[in-house]
Amino acid sequence: PELAAFLRETAVLRELTPEACDALRARADSAALLERLRERDLFVAELGDGHFRYHPVFHEFLRQQAAAEAPARHRLAAAHFAARGDDAEAIRHWLAAGALAEAAAAVERAGEAALRAGRLDTLASWIDALPPAALAQRPRLLAYLGDLCRLRSRFDEALSWHAQAERAARERGDRAGASRALRGQALVYLDQVQPAQAESLLQEALRLSDGLHDQ
Repeated sequence: PELAAFLRETAVLRELTPEACDALRARADSAALLERLRERDLFVAELGDGHFRYHPVFHEFLRQQAAAEAPARHRLAAAHFAARGDDAEAIRHWLAAGALAEAAAAVERAGEAALRAGRLDTLASWIDALPPAALAQRPRLLAYLGDLCRLRSRFDEALSWHAQAERAARERGDRAGASRALRGQALVYLDQVQPAQAESLLQEALRLSDGLHDQ
């Protein structure tokens, strides 16, 4: 019974570690239980460094068995990974839990790093999983869409998203968000070798940024 409960409680995890399992179970004995599973060869594959993964077919069976508990478990997992700075796993679990506000906030925090790392498909998949209403309320997410379109040379779409981000930011009194959206528009014009179009946008972005520093 103890192992059966452990299997159900950890079914939402893609990768099993003692720390993640403990967080979901509010217990401190997961390392020992994982070792028992390994010794008995109970549907786990060892990945090294104390990490395990359920065999895919068995994992799907476990997820079906634990479906009623899944939203709460996903929330616990999201909080665990967020605290460890693992934004990708945290976002995956927030989305799976249906916690869209938390997921959107996490994408806002993680988006810049994803762009810098060239993880465009990952960022696009996060944003695609959010409803349009969540995007409209978060200018930074609209700006990320503009960045994604620019980096894929879809310049008209990029300008449209950044313009929407600017309007949404101004409506909310978000000077930093408006400045970022203006810089995004300017980058689109610079990519198209239209520096004259970019100049006024950059000047306005700097004006807004200077205002922030003065506060």
